[in-house]
Amino acid sequence: MAMAEIGNLSPQQLIDAEARGVKIIDIRTSPEWQQTGVIKGANKITFFNASGTPMVDSFMSEFQKIVSDKNQEFILVCRSGARTAAVANFLSEQLGYLNVSHLAHGMNSWLASNLPVEY
Repeated sequence: MAMAEIGNLSPQQLIDAEARGVKIIDIRTSPEWQQTGVIKGANKITFFNASGTPMVDSFMSEFQKIVSDKNQEFILVCRSGARTAAVANFLSEQLGYLNVSHLAHGMNSWLASNLPVEY
């Protein structure tokens, strides 16, 4: 199987992609969403629970409602980019999704750019 290149997007690249209709998926936990807010229009689907355990089945159940095709482009978001890098690799290498990107440095870079969030 061909390896997909994981895209590391800047906040501006994420904004541009969302304007094209690309789905954004915030994989953080509910307390994180409440603490720092969420990018407007992002789908909230927790991947790791509060103790860091992957919740693959529940994540994939919700994820597949949003990303219905392995060629569909989507962008993952977390706090710093570490979790999304791991999840992007999992979705790409293990499950064959081809157009996976993530927000480089996560919400930290979004907030540092003074971009809006919703709660």
